[in-house]
Amino acid sequence: MVDELYTVTPSSQPLGAYRVYPHLRRDPQHDAWALTLVFSRPPDLPPMKGEEVDAELLDSSGRPFALAKRPSGLLVEAGDSLGASVNANFVFTDTEKTPKSLLVTHQGQTLRFRIQTASQSNTNGGSI
Repeated sequence: MVDELYTVTPSSQPLGAYRVYPHLRRDPQHDAWALTLVFSRPPDLPPMKGEEVDAELLDSSGRPFALAKRPSGLLVEAGDSLGASVNANFVFTDTEKTPKSLLVTHQGQTLRFRIQTASQSNTNGGSI
């Protein structure tokens, strides 16, 4: 498995009262893809549950990667009266494939993100 950096674009997107920041990395130690979704939000919203968030990692043909682990129960939240962030962690297998897009769903709304290697991002201005 080649150890290469990956860029998710755009770096964040709005989703209702939230803003979603995805972070994807290949974890060679566990032969997996590790995805952290950071939800930035106002402080007065009820706690988020892992079951309320879905993520799907797709290859260039639109085929999903196998999901090995997803969040459950109340998600860890950090913040104060000005705002908070909530993290949802996912693990995918199929490291022999290269991810090309990411779908994030929360409260019936779905966001699409593009994924490319850092070298692709540097050579084509961040677009696929």
